[in-house]
Amino acid sequence: MVADIEFNKHSGNMDLDSALELRVDGGPTKNSYLMQFQSDILGKCVSVSQAEEMSGIGAACAAGIALGVYDSKIIDKIRRKQFAPKMDKFLRAEKYAGWKNAVSMIL
Repeated sequence: MVADIEFNKHSGNMDLDSALELRVDGGPTKNSYLMQFQSDILGKCVSVSQAEEMSGIGAACAAGIALGVYDSKIIDKIRRKQFAPKMDKFLRAEKYAGWKNAVSMIL
């Protein structure tokens, strides 16, 4: 996830600095340690949907919004587990630099 965010951020596809939270879904979200680490490294809240099948729910919500059946606020009604950043900013910077260094070694 951090790699995807880093790519999108630097390619101009994502403005993470102004984001209040990062909403995530999929298999890796079952790992609470990973979700907390994502929050800590990004310095943002990570919000994990409690629904197992977000692909189907997301498609249904998008269709309902497009047809006028749902208001866009329907998305906010999905229950989520929140992970808030807890890591000290100096440790965050150190770990992030280490991650970037590791990635640069394999590219």
